[in-house]
Amino acid sequence: MMAKGRRVTQQRHSTQPKPAFQHQQIGRRASTQKIDEGPPIASITPPKHVPIPEIPRLQEFTFELFMLLFSVISLGLQYLNLYRTVFWLPQSYTKYAMHFHLIDTGLVYFIVTLLARRLVWSILRFIITKIFHPSYWRIGLLISRIIFMICLVSLLTVFFFRITSQFNLLRIIALFYPFTFYVFKFKLEASAFLEVIPTPVYTEEKGKNFKNGKKPSLKPIHHSCTNSAEVIRTEVNFLKDDCNKRICSSYISNYYGGSYTALVPCIFATNSLYYDNFWVKVHTVFVGTTSFIWHLIYCFPARYCDILHRSSLHLGGWAKLESRATQAPFNNWTPTILWPQGAHVKYMKEFYRAEGITNAAEPGNSTHARLYMLFCEPWRLQLMLVVSHSVCTFLHLAFLVTLQQWQQLLATAFVLASSYAALFILLRDFLILKKVYKFEQMNQGKLCS
Repeated sequence: MMAKGRRVTQQRHSTQPKPAFQHQQIGRRASTQKIDEGPPIASITPPKHVPIPEIPRLQEFTFELFMLLFSVISLGLQYLNLYRTVFWLPQSYTKYAMHFHLIDTGLVYFIVTLLARRLVWSILRFIITKIFHPSYWRIGLLISRIIFMICLVSLLTVFFFRITSQFNLLRIIALFYPFTFYVFKFKLEASAFLEVIPTPVYTEEKGKNFKNGKKPSLKPIHHSCTNSAEVIRTEVNFLKDDCNKRICSSYISNYYGGSYTALVPCIFATNSLYYDNFWVKVHTVFVGTTSFIWHLIYCFPARYCDILHRSSLHLGGWAKLESRATQAPFNNWTPTILWPQGAHVKYMKEFYRAEGITNAAEPGNSTHARLYMLFCEPWRLQLMLVVSHSVCTFLHLAFLVTLQQWQQLLATAFVLASSYAALFILLRDFLILKKVYKFEQMNQGKLCS
């Protein structure tokens, strides 16, 4: 009778509800029988995020206005390198610094129209969002984008036929080759042609499943602290796609601007024109590197890097074990479990050890491992940008000292001033993020590896 009573008591205890926020219990209910037969899973302490201070970032209008001015001035300085005069000499037959009659005005209008498209579109989009009700934003932006693209293509067609230079195969390729990036990479997506950062479509609310079939809206990208491993991986995949799209957009936009401001004027120069080929190439590299770092600063502000950092802490990472020499107990990896640090799992006939505070990543997934390595401590990535851009700025300065011609001094000094401004923003973000994440690591009681 006593034994029977004990069995009844045991059954009653087994039907009691389990704590809802114990990750190891959640994992056990969703796991297979092999997980239940493995060693017990230790409790998990979720990452403690430290809020970063409000760091000023470039707004869209400010960035587009700056890049338009930078590109147009760089274009003018390149024309100055090509068509400069000796107007200061007493016997000079001109009083201007350039031979303006040699410049193809149709080509200049074509280039400036392309460079100004993003600024004009940002102003138009701002007006639409201020005039119309938010419920009409989507259809309003769609219609205005179509009308704007029709007007843009019409203007480019008119200016193309106004180009007086004789066309050959090289000039046609130089004029239309940058368009191929948008055709093959973005599939003629108009928003990618008009915006550096794609319109945010991350709409899921905190604690809800991301696969609920809801239509996206214009909510900003954010991080959702959750205890579900599947939700964490879904969020990481979204952020990975958005991050790759920003990198690709930065590179293409930089190549697009650099080609039309530095290369196309040289290719369309008259055959009888003599210019310093080496200096033109150096100026092209200077403009391209400075423009690219400004695009990275705009696409990856400190707040966005912090979102990637928080998501990577929840994602975690795995270290592959070469052999089971230690004979440590292991569980079969299950996608529904949020694994604690130090857990040993077996997946696809390989053994792994959990490295993060919480680990929702798939073992052996190179994308998850790369994102965790880069953004576990994002100030390291900021440090790489600071060091690389500091080297470029130092080379600009060293090259400036060796110059003797006035137009080369003017062009290099302008690009160098823009590089100094970019270096200041990178240093500011690096110092702030490093201090914040060092304090976060002290709160976590560990160092991210």
